[in-house]
This record gives sequence, structure tokens and C-alpha cells, in this order.
Amino acid sequence: GVLYHYMMSSCARLAQQKLEQAMDRPDATEQVYLSAAQQRLLLLCAQGGGAGEVRRYADALADNPADRRLWLLTVAAMEFAGEPERALQTALEGLERFEDHVQLMIHAGDLCRTLRRYDEAFSWWKRALDQDSSYLDAVYSMGFCHEELGQWEEAHRVWTELTRELDRRGNTIERDLPARRAEIAMRNM
Repeated sequence: GVLYHYMMSSCARLAQQKLEQAMDRPDATEQVYLSAAQQRLLLLCAQGGGAGEVRRYADALADNPADRRLWLLTVAAMEFAGEPERALQTALEGLERFEDHVQLMIHAGDLCRTLRRYDEAFSWWKRALDQDSSYLDAVYSMGFCHEELGQWEEAHRVWTELTRELDRRGNTIERDLPARRAEIAMRNM
């Protein structure tokens, strides 16, 4: 009861502090900043703070629509707060302004998946990978979506290719998830 609640609150506060420290580091790359900021949003939304974060980012975006970061973080806040339709509309508006925004494309795909608009989801993920193949989040999303649709051969192909790519990059720990998913897909084929 009380001890569990205290420990969970303490861990959540510590996680938020560490994410904010990562965001505030002067040597943080754009990718590190945005990853930490999105994880922070996910944590806050999971704790019930989503509405406040959506308001905060939507207001900041209204004041500065030329800020690419704010488009992504506003969409992420809306997505994590359980507003997929609004998040998708905002992502599409951002993509009208920034046609090359790969992370917005990936979120657009993820949101289309949430809304069961699967053809559009795959289209956004493929477009993101065509723009910049280093964003493997799109590949993960494709693999999970193929599984969700029961497309086990395609899921196996995606997971196997992702495992090989992670091996090629030397990501020996991260490769375990797609390798396990490939095995699951193989059993379901």
C-alpha cells in the first residue's frame, strides 16, 4: 500500500529529474534532447499530467510555430495523453510546414495505427525511412503493426532485417527484442 505508492512516486520523480538533466546538458544532441523530452512526456502522461502538458506545448507552439521541436513535442504530448485524432491533425499540420520532419512522420504513422488506418500508417513509416533510414523507430512500428494485423510473414521479415541492422551497428543488447519477435513471428507463420 503506502510503501509501494511512496517508492513508485520516488522512482517517477527521480526518472523525471534524470530526463530533465539529459535535456539540459549543453552537449546534448538534438536526438538526445528530443528522446529525453518525449520520455519525460510519456512519464508525466502516465501519471495523469497529460492535459497540462498538452496545454503547455500547444500554447508554446501557438507562440512559436517555426520551432520544429515544438511540433514534435506537442504531437507527442497529445498522443501520450490519449488524444490521437488531435495529435494526428497537429502532426499533419506540422508536416505541411516541415515536409522533411522524419520524427513527425513516424508519429503520424503511429497515430494512424492507433486509429486503425493501417495503409496510411505504413505509408508514413515508409516515407520516414525513405527520408532517413537511420530512424529505426519506424521499423519497430512496422513490425508491431504487421503482428497486430496477423501478417506473420511480413512481421518475420521486418524483425529479421532489423536484427541484422542492429547487429551491423553493434547494438548487441537492443537486437534482442527484434530477434525474439522474429522467433514469435516464425512460430505463428
